[in-house]
Amino acid sequence: MSLSEPQSDPQNIPEGGAAQSAEDDLNELREAVLDDWLRVTSSVTDAVREMQSTLSWRITRPLRLVRMVQRKVDEFGVVPAAQLSAAAIAKRLGR
Repeated sequence: MSLSEPQSDPQNIPEGGAAQSAEDDLNELREAVLDDWLRVTSSVTDAVREMQSTLSWRITRPLRLVRMVQRKVDEFGVVPAAQLSAAAIAKRLGR
């Protein structure tokens, strides 16, 4: 049973102040799960940022891009390769 599913047994449904207490407990549980998720994603983001700042990442990525453009120039010519590269960059930037 997930947290958002209603309880199927009517005898287990709290009344009055007990309902508010159960709702408060549920809200606390949701906040704790969200806090855990934020903590995990933050640490993963930090790890990715550290990896991207390494020398091999800063050198390898641009070299791969240069090699890819060189292959496109060899295959299609300068102007079509430039157009393909511009289209790929625009796509990555969401334009």
